[in-house]
Amino acid sequence: MERIEFVLGSSRLLFLFLGSVYLGAILIVINCPLPIMLKIAGTTLFFWYFWQLMNLHVKRLSKKSVVYIWQDSAGHWGCLTHNKKAAIGMLKSDSFKSAVVLILRFRFKTGTRNVIVPVDALNKLEYRQLCARLSL
Repeated sequence: MERIEFVLGSSRLLFLFLGSVYLGAILIVINCPLPIMLKIAGTTLFFWYFWQLMNLHVKRLSKKSVVYIWQDSAGHWGCLTHNKKAAIGMLKSDSFKSAVVLILRFRFKTGTRNVIVPVDALNKLEYRQLCARLSL
C-alpha cells in the first residue's frame, strides 16, 4: 500500500449546517420565557462557540485545526495541525463514513483527535480515495 496524502480545505457545507443549527438554538433561547440577561448570556455563549467551531472545523484557522492527513505504507495515519504539530497513530474503528461527511477518529499517544471532513473540503477524486482507503 502506498502513502496517500490529503490537504483539507474549508467547507461551505459544514458552515451552512452548523450555522442553521446555531441559528435555531439562538431563536429558541430568544423565544424562551427567560430574563433578558439570561437570553443575552445564552446568545453570547452560542455565538462564541459557533465562532470556535468555525475556526476549528470549517475555516481550519485554529492552531489545533487539522489541515493535513496522510496514511503511510504501514497503515499508520498522521495528522498535521495548523501550528505545524504532527502526530502519528491509528484510525479508530468507530470512525464514521458517509457520502456527505467523514468523521475520522484517530488514536495517538497523547489521546484521541476527531477530524471532520465534509465532502467539499477535498476535491471529488480525493474524497473518493479517502473513502476507499477507509474501507480497507
